[in-house]
Amino acid sequence: MAADVLPGIFSIGAAENTFKLIGIDPAGSRLEVFCYTLLTTCIQGAILNLLISIYMLVVYGLIRWFGWGMKQQRGFEVIMPEALPVAQASVDKADEGSR
Repeated sequence: MAADVLPGIFSIGAAENTFKLIGIDPAGSRLEVFCYTLLTTCIQGAILNLLISIYMLVVYGLIRWFGWGMKQQRGFEVIMPEALPVAQASVDKADEGSR
């Protein structure tokens, strides 16, 4: 919640200055209030997305730099049971046909 305060303050100021620049009163009619609120929300969302992206790039960089979690084996080992000779025979025939 605290990370939301500064982008919120900035977005309110930016939306207010934008409305004053084009000559619309942010406290006017219902439509103007709606548009002001929508613009403020969009600006704040864009700022928060930018901040989260920067944070995740830093985290990704640290993980790549120190190699945390990179030594994990991907996938799983496939173990063929010896109790199924019919299945093994069909696998052998498929291998011979592909050569």
